[in-house]
Amino acid sequence: MMKKIPFLLFVLFSLTTSAQTNDSIIRKAKTLIAQKKYESAYNLLEKADPSNENPM
Repeated sequence: MMKKIPFLLFVLFSLTTSAQTNDSIIRKAKTLIAQKKYESAYNLLEKADPSNENPM
């Protein structure tokens, strides 16, 4: 059981970090759209998920 705890903590940390990264990307894209910088927002989102696998 003790060997599983560090692994579980690592998985939880990874998921949290990924969610925070996605949130910051979406926030930045929304800011760019509000500034009418549509191409920059598109490029940011395309770079974050080039194959459109993550629905963010």
